[in-house]
Order: sequence, then C-alpha cells, then structure tokens
Amino acid sequence: MLKEHEVTVSTFFGFNIWAAFQGTADHAAVAGDFTMLENEVADVFKALAENGIEVVAVHNHMVHEQPGIFFLHYWGRGVMQNN
Repeated sequence: MLKEHEVTVSTFFGFNIWAAFQGTADHAAVAGDFTMLENEVADVFKALAENGIEVVAVHNHMVHEQPGIFFLHYWGRGVMQNN
C-alpha cells in the first residue's frame, strides 16, 4: 500500500504507464514512461540497457511517500521481431 503523509494513495492519483510507437516493422521507435519502487531502479536500468532502451529521465513527484516511487522515461529504436 502506497502512502503519502500517512494517507493512502490510490490509482485515482494518476499512477499509470504509457508507450508510444511509430515507424514500420523495419524501423520502429518507442518512447514512454512508467513508475517503479525505489528498490527496483537498479534492476530496471540494467534490463533496459541490456535491451537497447535508453533511459531519458528518472525522478519522483512526491517527497514523503512510502514506499518510495520513481518515474522513469525511456526511448528506443530498432527492428520489430516476429516470434
């Protein structure tokens, strides 16, 4: 449960993710953002870097939330793969 100043924070406050894609299967690009817990930051950075996704920004919007929440913005480009 996420709390800010001892008050429960719900999805009503706008925690969501998004991704925007453009291009073709031969040349595609993606940009977006998502939230993560502060103890997930290092693992997420590593996973994105290993897969060619660039981290554009990491920041927080709140000051006293528990657990700590960080927002990550990213972008990448490449070839779409059919599995």
